[in-house]
Amino acid sequence: MRNPIIFYLLILIIFASGCVQENELTNSNFETKNEGLSDSSDITKEISEDQNTEKELPYNLGITYFNYTKDGINYEFHLNTNLQPALDWIIEDIPKDARFLNWWDYGHMIRGYANKESVIYSPSEDIIWTISSEKWDTKTGGEFSSKEKIEDVAQALSTTDPEITKAVMEKYNSDYLFVSSSDSDKSYVIFTIAGLNISEYLVNYKPKEKALGTVLFKAINRERISGFELVYEDADASIYQLIS
Repeated sequence: MRNPIIFYLLILIIFASGCVQENELTNSNFETKNEGLSDSSDITKEISEDQNTEKELPYNLGITYFNYTKDGINYEFHLNTNLQPALDWIIEDIPKDARFLNWWDYGHMIRGYANKESVIYSPSEDIIWTISSEKWDTKTGGEFSSKEKIEDVAQALSTTDPEITKAVMEKYNSDYLFVSSSDSDKSYVIFTIAGLNISEYLVNYKPKEKALGTVLFKAINRERISGFELVYEDADASIYQLIS
C-alpha cells in the first residue's frame, strides 16, 4: 500500500467496530438475563398469592394444573411439582384406603394425583378471605368444606398437644398427617382460624418459641411427635403416621 498511515487507520477502524458490536451483544445478553429474572420474580409472586400468602416466597414453586374425576365429579386444580416426590411415595407406599389430615391446599393433590382421601380439599365459605382472589370456583374446585372441618383441622395442626391432633384424626378416620415446608407461610392463617392469640405465636410472620411447639411446626421441622411416626421426609414435605 502506497500510504501506510491510511492502512493502519483502516485497521484501527475495523478493530473498533468489532469491539462496539461485541459490547452491544454483551449488553443484549445481559438485558435478556435480567428480563428472565424479572419474569421469575413475577411468577414467584403470583404463585405465592395462589398459595394463600401475601408475601413472596424465598424460592420458586413449580406449578402445573391437572384434571381428575372422583365419584363422577370432575375437578381441576394446581399441582405443586415440588411435592411430587412425596405424592409419588404416597402412591407406592400408602394403602389405598388411607385418609390424610392436611391443610386444604393439598387435598386435591392427595385425592387427584395420589388417589388417596383427604379430610379437606377446599376452603370453607367463611375463610374466603385467606385466598388472594377471595373467590372459589365450586365447578372446578368442589363444594366448600364445612366450617367445622376447617376449624377442626386448624386445631389439630396448631395445638401443642398431640392428643388433640389424634382425636381430630380419629374423628375423621384419618391415618396420616401431611405437612409441607411452605405451611410455615400459612401458619398465620391456620393459627387465626384456630382462635389463637397470634402475638403469642408469631412475630413478623416468623414462629416464636410457642409456635415451634405446635404439631404443625414440629412436623415441618421433622421432630418427634408423641403417638406419631415420621414415615417420609424430603426438603418440601413430611408425612407422619398415627401409631397409637
